[in-house]
Amino acid sequence: MSAAGNIVIRNAQIEDLSTIANILESLGYPQSEYEELAKTFNEIASRTDMGILVATRANIVLGLLTYSFKPQLRFSGLSSFEIDELGVLPNARGSGIGKLLLDKAREIANSVSAKRIILSTNRQRESYQRDFYTKNGFIELNSAFMKYELLIFIMWCQYAVKTREVNSRSWNQSHQSLHEFHWS
Repeated sequence: MSAAGNIVIRNAQIEDLSTIANILESLGYPQSEYEELAKTFNEIASRTDMGILVATRANIVLGLLTYSFKPQLRFSGLSSFEIDELGVLPNARGSGIGKLLLDKAREIANSVSAKRIILSTNRQRESYQRDFYTKNGFIELNSAFMKYELLIFIMWCQYAVKTREVNSRSWNQSHQSLHEFHWS
């Protein structure tokens, strides 16, 4: 646990989940059903190569940082540490909470012998627009960030958009549709 002023950075607890969901939603991510979010939370919390940190003031969660790390052959046994999600509630932004979360991530990355910390962000995000990451020592790379969407996920998104239903039922429906699809 680390504290700066009246902000405390600690490992998240399941009781923090509703505020974590609010933070993710404030970043533009679709809100998951509580059961699905709790299942993912518990999976991350049970692993030693991942973590969920929260920033609190007076026991109220204001910020979130999730991370993961893995050794990489090219780093001769050192790890690559990735910040998977970083967000602060809109009414708490600009108060140094994001910086405190990054500082804690740096501390953890050092403790697991990471060679570097990486993260990806959208250039349209407010944090990118105000140079939050470069002000905190990150360097924007001249590399292509690529992704490959799996067909099942695309079908789920299409179903969710049509029905405005984003939950485990919509996932199961799109998964069933994929199996019923006649491949030619």
